[in-house]
Amino acid sequence: MTPNLHALLRQQTADLHRSLDSAPALLALMRPGLTPPGYAEALRRYEAAHAGVEPALQALAPACPPGLPPYRSRLPALRADLAWLQAHPPAPLERGGAGPAMGSAAYLGMRYVLEGSTQGARVISARLARHLPQACDQAFAFWRLQACAAADWPALCACLDRPSRDAAEQAGILQGARFAFATFIDVFLAAEPPS
Repeated sequence: MTPNLHALLRQQTADLHRSLDSAPALLALMRPGLTPPGYAEALRRYEAAHAGVEPALQALAPACPPGLPPYRSRLPALRADLAWLQAHPPAPLERGGAGPAMGSAAYLGMRYVLEGSTQGARVISARLARHLPQACDQAFAFWRLQACAAADWPALCACLDRPSRDAAEQAGILQGARFAFATFIDVFLAAEPPS
């Protein structure tokens, strides 16, 4: 039996997912001893990564299938949190060239990564509430938005698993997911935080 597209995406991006999950700035969010500057650094990386993916996603927004709510940009919430922390906004992500040319199917792949992050955000935000409660009072808009956006995950999974996707469409969806993961990995595994 051929795996559904959601399972196929999970298999085909597993190494990328593991690489991102091992990023020190992400792991720091889960551990005691996180400082406000460490928290701000992680949020700066999130902002830089979203700023690298969201324009491509928004350019393909007309490809959002019926039944899937429109994407909720994380950038305003991240920028509000960074402003409260008095952290400088990150520099734009520099990539070689304009990035890959992607067709409309890539939209679902990028959404897979961005909406998938809402599932892990529940665990991270609970740890932050324990380890850095002062940030939760004011600089927590991103995590609140992630909690709201988590409601879109089941609709995304249903869209991915609709039958009759041809090989070209599946390849486009995978391309979008790989692009989004690569963007986050470039930012989160960079030696220096974006400045």
